[in-house]
Parts: sequence; C-alpha cells; structure tokens
Amino acid sequence: MESEASYACAGAETERQLAGHVDLAAVAARLGAAGGFHLRINRFCVSAESAGRRYTIMPAGRIVMSGSNDAAELDRFVAMFLGV
Repeated sequence: MESEASYACAGAETERQLAGHVDLAAVAARLGAAGGFHLRINRFCVSAESAGRRYTIMPAGRIVMSGSNDAAELDRFVAMFLGV
C-alpha cells in the first residue's frame, strides 16, 4: 500500500549526483540533436520529456528522472547524453 500511495501521490523517480558541473547548453544541444525530446531550458535546469519520462538536469550535476524508478534506465540516459 505504501508504494502504491507513493507512486500515486508523488510518482516514481530516481536521481543521480554527478561529480562535476554540467554544461546545460551542451546537454540541451545534444538532446535537441537526438530528437524525440520536448525540452524546457532555463538558467536553473534543462528538462527533457520523452515516452512518459522527464529528465531534469541541473548545473551542479544533479539529474532526476520522473516517471520511473529504474536506476539502470537513468544510468543509460546519463551515459548517452552526458557522457558519464
């Protein structure tokens, strides 16, 4: 019941903290070139939505994936688009 309530109220999400700074402009360019993402960009973060997932990337290296709590999926995204 607890996990169902968490999913229904807060949604599934997982996150990573990278060791260094993230260049938001470069990440937005990579995601835009890849296609398939709806991007929202401001000075605080890049938000990329695709296939029921939202990836929020912050300049301090924090990456949050909403829509799933599959850590391996987030790791694949990070490897593909952030090169880590």
